[in-house]
Amino acid sequence: MDHPPPTPPPPPPPPPPPLPPPRKLSKVSSQGISIPPPPPPPQVAHEPIAKIVYMRSLIAESAQTSEKSFEPCHMFFYGSLMDPEVIQSVIKLTELPTTKPATISGFKIKMWGIYPALVPSGHTHNFEFFRTRETPSETNYIYQKK
Repeated sequence: MDHPPPTPPPPPPPPPPPLPPPRKLSKVSSQGISIPPPPPPPQVAHEPIAKIVYMRSLIAESAQTSEKSFEPCHMFFYGSLMDPEVIQSVIKLTELPTTKPATISGFKIKMWGIYPALVPSGHTHNFEFFRTRETPSETNYIYQKK
């Protein structure tokens, strides 16, 4: 029995087109991959003078304040700071602070995005914390938040 001769395989596909030349400003890595140029430098290469003056004034104020004697005071907390464990964590107290319910007149709580904010108007009922001593971490926290 005679078999017909096998059909020849199809011709190979044409080669892919050449890659475009790399941009003039880019470098080529050892693998031949084009690396984009670095971003331009920032517009301001130094701290604005106002920020430097402000930071120096904070440092000077901190030095003066630490020389003053501490006076116990009442603080009104709302939002997540109503939880004594949060207060303890934030100002690094060794024990839970004692809080009690409190009302502040002339303000109300309004949401500012996902955060509660105290704004003028109405009455607000939350918690009060009576500070009887100052802790170093509390002082640092207060100065950082100014």
